Amino acid sequence: MTRRAPLHDPELAIQILKEDGGVILTGFSSVADVEKVNADAAPYINAIVEDRASHSLPRMTTRCTRLFGRSETAREVWLQQPDLLKIVNYFLGTVSKPYNFDEGVEIATDAILSAAATLDIGPGVEMQGLHRDDFIWQQTHANGPQREYVLGSDVGMGLYVPGVDTSAANGATLVRLWFQRMLGFLDLAL
Repeated sequence: MTRRAPLHDPELAIQILKEDGGVILTGFSSVADVEKVNADAAPYINAIVEDRASHSLPRMTTRCTRLFGRSETAREVWLQQPDLLKIVNYFLGTVSKPYNFDEGVEIATDAILSAAATLDIGPGVEMQGLHRDDFIWQQTHANGPQREYVLGSDVGMGLYVPGVDTSAANGATLVRLWFQRMLGFLDLAL
């Protein structure tokens, strides 16, 4: 089972992510904020669903892209939480030595938080097979008996905030932790 960590304890969340490859952050959002984000995305989701229906197309997974631009709550409340930024920057922040600076100068760059989408999964849509979305960023991870996390091996992180109660029965995303490739699989519906 995926372990939990309170958002206000980013060090614990980082440790769990390094060990398990996933963590459930508690205290991330209030129900009211989830409802605001759902309401912000609803017009876009509904327009896509209505368009598909007008063309007699089946209802499938519908995406409301550019969520940070469309939802002030997602952008200003969720995205700007200092403890979330500590977690993300631990894994995705970079330190570089620019060639055109004096010797020994290093520049630290925080992660770029740039993409967000709301997913609406229609009734009867089959769940996706086990996959990582690394291919989107031209990044792959070697398969094999890796037992420890390698810092710097990821170029992106997924943060899922369920807008409704979730289960495998209603199409929730299933997560398989990286170490479970070697130990057998345990599915967790998010």
